[in-house]
Amino acid sequence: SEEFAEKILIIKQMETVEEGYELFGTGMDAIECVPSAILTFYLTDDFKAGMIKAVNAGGDTDSLGCIYGAIAGTYYGFNNMPERWVKGIKNRDYLISLADYLHSLKFQRF
Repeated sequence: SEEFAEKILIIKQMETVEEGYELFGTGMDAIECVPSAILTFYLTDDFKAGMIKAVNAGGDTDSLGCIYGAIAGTYYGFNNMPERWVKGIKNRDYLISLADYLHSLKFQRF
C-alpha cells in the first residue's frame, strides 16, 4: 500500500529506534511491525543490541523480534549471535542442519 511504502521510505530520516516505534507503532498489524523491525535493523549495530530493542519495544514484541531476528540473523550470521542465546534453542542441532541443507540447495554447483 502507499501508506506502507511511505513508512519504509522515511526510515532513513529516523534518528532513534524509539522515535520510529512512536511513529510506526509496534502492534500486530504488518503496517506497524514490519517498518519497526526494519528500522531496528537499520539503527542498531549488532544482533544483540537490536534484538534487545525489539523485544523491549512494547506491543507485539514477539512478532517484532521475529522479523528483526530474521533480517539481522541473515545479515550478521549465526556466529554473531550471543552464544548464551543460541545454546538454549530447542532442536538447535536439527535447525542448524536444516539451515546448512537449505544453504547447500541454494548454492550447489551444477
